[in-house]
Amino acid sequence: MSKWSGAIGHFGCSFVLLFLQLEIQSAEIPEIQTNHMEAAVVQLIDTTRAHLEKNLNSAEAWGRLGMASHAHGLLQTAIACYQQAAKRDSTDYRWPYLAATALRNSNRTDAIAYYAEALKLKSNDHVLAITYADMLTRNGRYGEAQVLYEGVLPINEAQSFALIGLARIAYIDNDLVAARTHLQNARQIDPNDREIYTLLAQIHMSLGNEEAAKESEWLARTYPHANVLDAPIIEAMHSFAETADAFVVRGKRKTELGDYRGAESAFRQVLARRPGLAFDYGNLANVLSRQGQYAEALEYFERGLKINPNNVEMLSNQSLALMADDQLDRAGKKLIKAIELDPNYGHAHFNLGVLRYRQRNYGEAVEHFGDALSTNPALTQAYLNLGTTYAAMGKFPAAIDVWKQLERIQPNNSSLIFNIGLGWLRLGQDAKASSALRKAFDLEPNNKQIATTLIKLLATSERHSVRDIPQAITFAERLYASSP
Repeated sequence: MSKWSGAIGHFGCSFVLLFLQLEIQSAEIPEIQTNHMEAAVVQLIDTTRAHLEKNLNSAEAWGRLGMASHAHGLLQTAIACYQQAAKRDSTDYRWPYLAATALRNSNRTDAIAYYAEALKLKSNDHVLAITYADMLTRNGRYGEAQVLYEGVLPINEAQSFALIGLARIAYIDNDLVAARTHLQNARQIDPNDREIYTLLAQIHMSLGNEEAAKESEWLARTYPHANVLDAPIIEAMHSFAETADAFVVRGKRKTELGDYRGAESAFRQVLARRPGLAFDYGNLANVLSRQGQYAEALEYFERGLKINPNNVEMLSNQSLALMADDQLDRAGKKLIKAIELDPNYGHAHFNLGVLRYRQRNYGEAVEHFGDALSTNPALTQAYLNLGTTYAAMGKFPAAIDVWKQLERIQPNNSSLIFNIGLGWLRLGQDAKASSALRKAFDLEPNNKQIATTLIKLLATSERHSVRDIPQAITFAERLYASSP
């Protein structure tokens, strides 16, 4: 054997490694046309690209340009960058996950392959598993999807999503009873998800149960949103977005979460990025109002209405700030105008109902709360307010009827059920009052008002079937023991 053979072999290995390194380094950064983009986006793209040019071997640098591109709809560029990131770090599941996300609406086959790769790298990500299973279902690969859904059932955060997925597959397989059971179980976990009721309506209709189908259709209208799993990686990608529209989305999301200060910051960024559109001013005004900054809120409402004086949403929202500022007459005029412009805008009817209730004009309050529900069944607070208005008028049977409708939507709302119990008490219906109060107490045993009302009823009711002094004493002792 030649004395050089070992050296040649070693050199050959080095040559291969050098070749691979050069192959990676020679990857071209995709060209991105930025001349049509907002200035903030151009700056982000240019900065991210410049960083990548200095760090071509960095998976993170490629991934960041991919996410910046992805967040602004440049999907082909994003996919190319994610592929380069994965070449440099094949252990990071973010890159195939994000590539799958970019491909899911254009190339399901490739998206599925990327989801599979991502799940291999991080098998305990339940959001990824559900998303992957949903894609498999859309592609007709039901058996694989079912395995994934069943795998995440023990995880609380994913359980209702998995049950909905299993229900879809059972429905496709024409196993209607199993599909219904899955959805009923999902409803127990998350009763506010529209998709549950949409599917239930179809299943009940297929089973020939028209009444149950109508009930589910009504509930689907009551809950206007399908719930979405929060994926931190996807949120991180979206956080790169610098367009005005992206900040609008961000602000609305923060508003939904009750983060009004964060929403305010996002909506101010919108105004910094483009000349104010009417709804841009309205969005900012709305969150300022919710923070109690009524003077500034009213100023921004006026700016928005100057651009579009017939924006019914803004007129309705402005009325809330005016009511909070005790400008009731102005609020009423704004709401009347909004309803004249759009008689089917439920929020304006709801807000005018609130205003009329404050003015003790209960007849008109009833009318507008009813109109709010007929035009927008999702305004479930209108049921509570309508019942409260009837109670203020002394019409307790009507109040209870309305509250019982809301109980169908919110069966675990202890405050609502307590109100029903109080209504029965006012009507002298101790047995029905006891039933409602016991249910409210079971839902919220540490609520002092519920407990004391139930204890008093059990101790003093003239109906022998209701009076239960030993149990009243037991509840009183429990209440005393739980008091600080």
